[in-house]
Amino acid sequence: MNYSDSEKFIIPLMFLILASITVLLWLVLRNKSKAVQSIPFIVITVLLIVGEVIKQIKCIQEGYDYWNIPLHFCSTYFVWLSLAEFSFGKMRKTMQNIAFVATVYLFVGMYYSPSGIFGDACNHIFENYLDTHTVLFHHLVILYFMLSIALKRFQPKKKDAWVWMGCFALYFTVAAICAYRLNENYFNILDSENIPFMETFRLWAGQVVYNAVLGFVAIFMGAIFIRIAVRIREKFATEEIEVVEVVEESSCLN
Repeated sequence: MNYSDSEKFIIPLMFLILASITVLLWLVLRNKSKAVQSIPFIVITVLLIVGEVIKQIKCIQEGYDYWNIPLHFCSTYFVWLSLAEFSFGKMRKTMQNIAFVATVYLFVGMYYSPSGIFGDACNHIFENYLDTHTVLFHHLVILYFMLSIALKRFQPKKKDAWVWMGCFALYFTVAAICAYRLNENYFNILDSENIPFMETFRLWAGQVVYNAVLGFVAIFMGAIFIRIAVRIREKFATEEIEVVEVVEESSCLN
């Protein structure tokens, strides 16, 4: 966990700000309807979409580079969150669970290796739009993650593991094809210099094995996370039912 001097200041500060916002919104929204609780999630999603559109326009104006195509995993959050917030019925609930799992990936990756996510953007925040966008975009996703926990939005079902694997496998396939066709390192598919132990593995095992392992781990870790979360939910639900039954039996005896 190597943090630059700017990251040591910006990341803890942003965490405190996001935690404060989360607590405040929890206090305001905890007893509100699901529709009202959805408002901050929708606002975050819209901000991500608007920010990405502005980024793409600026990149076009400055001379477009294939690197700016939103095929990096972090760049796809406006897609995951849009599906979660703007779809309907059962799909909406399912995609909210899938979006949460995607935010878990960012939470772990960003706080473990911020330079792997931000590059040197923290060193130049507020100096230009792209670096500012990079830092704020990712922290908006972290806010989505925190609010999802605070408002108990993550309610996974067993089938969500299959949906996650399908969605991520589709993303990984597209990212891999474009990475090789465009010679751009989307999702660290070409190399993994920002994660030293993975780069060591790539050089030792070879590119094909490295890509296979990278895809396998990325796809199945989310599915495993969902299945564990489902088991935990089922266990707590069972314990709650047992407690209710005991209370009811006691009431009857009295």
